[in-house]
Amino acid sequence: MWWVLVQNDDISTEYVEKMKKVYTPDISVLNSLEWLLIMVGAAGTIASTAVFVYWIYKLLMFIFAVSKGSRRWNDKRFWSYMGVSLLLIILFISGGIFLIISNLFDFL
Repeated sequence: MWWVLVQNDDISTEYVEKMKKVYTPDISVLNSLEWLLIMVGAAGTIASTAVFVYWIYKLLMFIFAVSKGSRRWNDKRFWSYMGVSLLLIILFISGGIFLIISNLFDFL
């Protein structure tokens, strides 16, 4: 029994070493793609800022329409759309959406 435990330990150590070689990321590839990652991050920042500014614009237009009397404050459809869209915007800006997606993939 002792010999079986030692043998399994050797096999698992060997397996872990092989997996480290196979799944270790190559840093030189990431260094060469640094400019692409910076551009994607900048585009994401600009896009999320533009969407948030549009959200604020829609909110101000709603408040203006309420002050004119053409819309009512208790418009449930408008507030539900604005609430869900604000939640998605905040999750994207903070990076929380990527954490949720990562956890979903880890769960599957």
